[in-house]
Amino acid sequence: MKKCIIIITIIIATQTTYAQFGGGNGTEASPYQISTKEHLELLADSVNNSAPHPADNWSKDKYFIVINNITEPVNTVIGSYAPFNIEFSKPFSGNFDGQNYTINLEIYLTTEFSAGLFGYTAFATIKNVIVDGYVYGYDYAGGIVAVADNTTIENCINLASISGERRHLGGIAGYISRTSISNCANLGTIYGDVDGYLGGIAGYSESNANIENCINSGRIMGEGCIAGITAWAFINVSIKNCVNSGTISGSTGHSGGIIGLTHNYIFVENCINLGSITESAGHTGGIAACVSETTIIFDCVNYGFIKGIDDVGGIAGHDYGGIIENCFNTGIIEGGAEITGAIRGSE
Repeated sequence: MKKCIIIITIIIATQTTYAQFGGGNGTEASPYQISTKEHLELLADSVNNSAPHPADNWSKDKYFIVINNITEPVNTVIGSYAPFNIEFSKPFSGNFDGQNYTINLEIYLTTEFSAGLFGYTAFATIKNVIVDGYVYGYDYAGGIVAVADNTTIENCINLASISGERRHLGGIAGYISRTSISNCANLGTIYGDVDGYLGGIAGYSESNANIENCINSGRIMGEGCIAGITAWAFINVSIKNCVNSGTISGSTGHSGGIIGLTHNYIFVENCINLGSITESAGHTGGIAACVSETTIIFDCVNYGFIKGIDDVGGIAGHDYGGIIENCFNTGIIEGGAEITGAIRGSE
């Protein structure tokens, strides 16, 4: 009799867990169905109260799909990032398909380190997600993901405004490492008033990150390093087939149409800037603000208006010895007292 009671209890508990979502059992063949704000809150609660390591997190290898627009404002963040105690971070490590439905975000966090639909992802896949509304974070903030490690992000659109108190802000992701972003677009405004990294697609990209076939048309303005695709690229980063048409306005740092600052083996290919780029302090470039000696820029074009004070170029504001080939500029270039050039501002 006791055995029967235990078995029945387990079956009921399992069915209740599935019923908390809109359906499904979390497999690839039958993903959990998400249709309400409460379903996203449940997902956030399950991830944020799970084991910190990606291999042990509740979301590992589970599948989720969104089955309709979610218009009720979502205030919770799925996954959490602790930069000074990474072992306490809680990543989403599953597979999330938004099926091109729109999720309305109203996220305002003044003390948490990660703000976005997802706060932290690791060994995850995020695709076909559209978000609108607003995201305000203390440091790492992005419309889709605040911090992404070993993550695939594809076919996502950010319509939300992104802002924060500190450094890493991006339309799709605030910070990416060992992550691929492809076929994504940012249409939202990005604003930061503290010296940081503001990018239309990703704020800060490093360690084998790849960004391909992405578009920024959102306005980006603020202080620090600013660019239409990624503000800072560090160690083996590739950017291909990307376009910026958004207006970029910087006040205390470096501004570029595609990329801000590069360092240690950065590859930029077949990218176009159409947007107006203005910077009142540092380097300014139609494709890149400042290029390191191990950077390659190939087959890129600037059509936008470029205006700056210190080292202004149609392709690169300042070139420390990188390779720039098969690139051309047709945009108007205006500079202050320092060097101005159609391709390079200075080298």
